[in-house]
Amino acid sequence: MDEEKNAKKGSIGRLFGGGKKLSGSGEKSGSSTEEEVRKLTRTELLELLIDEMKETDRLRTENEHLSEELRRCHEDLDRVASFEAVIARLEALVNAGEKNASAH
Repeated sequence: MDEEKNAKKGSIGRLFGGGKKLSGSGEKSGSSTEEEVRKLTRTELLELLIDEMKETDRLRTENEHLSEELRRCHEDLDRVASFEAVIARLEALVNAGEKNASAH
């Protein structure tokens, strides 16, 4: 019985494998996946749902962290652009001052 349950659990991992064919199946994964899901017990379906919810939460947290990092990168780029504008302005002032000094 445990072997059967482990075999089913192994197939659960393949259910959402990104369109891969299930082992021993010549059919497309969509129909095989549906067939495999229909064979699962309520407990197995709930376990699958819990696993998917955990993965969703993990991905949501990762997304939040990456979004924050991206926001900081944009702020850094904005600062660099400001520094470059200030440097260009200062260079123009220095060049203008040098031209005026050499003219006199």
